[in-house]
Amino acid sequence: MKYLHVFAVFAACHPAMVLADEYGGQLSGRYTHQETMPQDQQGQAVVVGLTATGTNKSSGRIPFMDDARVVWGSVVALERGSGPEQGIITLVAPDGVAIAAYRGVATTQRGANGPLVSGQGTWEALSGTGAFRDYTGKGTYTRTGLSQTDFTGEWKGTLTKGRSAPETTASPRP
Repeated sequence: MKYLHVFAVFAACHPAMVLADEYGGQLSGRYTHQETMPQDQQGQAVVVGLTATGTNKSSGRIPFMDDARVVWGSVVALERGSGPEQGIITLVAPDGVAIAAYRGVATTQRGANGPLVSGQGTWEALSGTGAFRDYTGKGTYTRTGLSQTDFTGEWKGTLTKGRSAPETTASPRP
């Protein structure tokens, strides 16, 4: 118990101290634009530019961006139904915006009305505004295609609120 008390006093005296915690969310989305660019004559290699919108439902121990609007922009390079993907995801809430980059592998499956795109990989927080200005973090994601336009996903990871470097006279507190 005395160590917990010492830690609390230390953390209170050092504003540069950061604490990380586990967060997560369930995503639902809809592709709003898809641009396919064939890379070979047989159509086996394509690059697909995607934009999507949707919502986030917080599922972590600590609520984060619950009911936030979500906007995705990504590029997927598919060869014979799978390949790398990367993009930017932006979560928009009344008290601020959080932006992360993601990178992973996309796969396609045949659906009743066309191909379904799924994926998995990692994400890293890039920036934020308002209440999410000082967040850093990283984690994993999965995405499952439900139709040619709709998908669900899950993300989880560690987010840290606060500065990771001590203050100096060159970087005063805001």
